[in-house]
Amino acid sequence: TNLCTNKSYLEFYIHYIQAMEYLARQKTGNDNIRIPLVIMTSGDTDPLTRQLLADNNNFGMDEDMLTIVCQDKVAALKDGNAGLALDDDDRWAVQTKPHGHGDVHHLLHREGLVDKWEKEGRSHVVFLQ
Repeated sequence: TNLCTNKSYLEFYIHYIQAMEYLARQKTGNDNIRIPLVIMTSGDTDPLTRQLLADNNNFGMDEDMLTIVCQDKVAALKDGNAGLALDDDDRWAVQTKPHGHGDVHHLLHREGLVDKWEKEGRSHVVFLQ
């Protein structure tokens, strides 16, 4: 959340996308331009992200233009030698963590978004983090 405006980063990004849509429509005269948003979450952030969007009517973004993808978890490493981090309460269990930013490419492919966007004629993807 921005402390000056009290807006969440999701609200800021969505309003930015809506401003880009407006500008593109003005420049092209095409009122059908719509820009999709994909949000990558983790197991820890997914429920609260979905709730924030639901509570705020997706900050005005159309439901069909918003996709949430949840990154997979992978084994956590404890040191530079790639030792596995074991659970503090169970020495036989390995700690896990979200896969990280690099997972976004796999998720876009897995969820069929790359193929969908190609069929829609989209040629560019912008990553914000």
